[in-house]
Amino acid sequence: MTSETRRKVDNEKKIKTRNDLISSAVEVFIEHGYHKSNISAIVSKAEVGQGTFYRHFKSKREIFEVILKEMIKELISEFSESLSSINRVPSSFEEYKKMFILASVGTIPVIKRNKKIIILFFREAPTIDRAFEDEVDKIFLEFSDLVKFYLDDAIKKNYTRNCNSRIVSTSIIGMGVQLLKDWLYEKYEDSEIENIIIEIADLIFSGISTPSV
Repeated sequence: MTSETRRKVDNEKKIKTRNDLISSAVEVFIEHGYHKSNISAIVSKAEVGQGTFYRHFKSKREIFEVILKEMIKELISEFSESLSSINRVPSSFEEYKKMFILASVGTIPVIKRNKKIIILFFREAPTIDRAFEDEVDKIFLEFSDLVKFYLDDAIKKNYTRNCNSRIVSTSIIGMGVQLLKDWLYEKYEDSEIENIIIEIADLIFSGISTPSV
């Protein structure tokens, strides 16, 4: 086996071990919660030694943070891909509404796959430490910035009224997060979620006033 082939095999093995540790940690965290989980349980489920764990992660906190970031990366990627399906910045008020609905619906499969771990983050992330709470706030800001980009463009093109786009985009994300929590905690059925997204879109784009006739 050549040195180059050997390096490739070793790298693939390293990636697999890291992914196995992450998958095992997800299962352990979901079963026991963050605070009652320990590294011993994670390595036991992954069938590796503790030394292997520490070659990939510094602590239980770090792997918990990695799980959060990788899940959010997948969500943002799906959200962005749904936005790009229109293939351009929307050129009308109706296209902005369509874009919002498509992007939101596009995240549903990702959320369903990660339902238990998302609930865990909502429940326990704020209880870890202030730095971790700040990381969660940064994630919400990423989504808010994405909404703000399109809102600013809509304002510039006179598709919507002039407003404080930072406050409005943050409010939209905040409303979405609360409804997401309600859905995850089964206050709404899975079959209702697309209608909920359309209702949110109607509220954002049309407000609550009676339509003019």
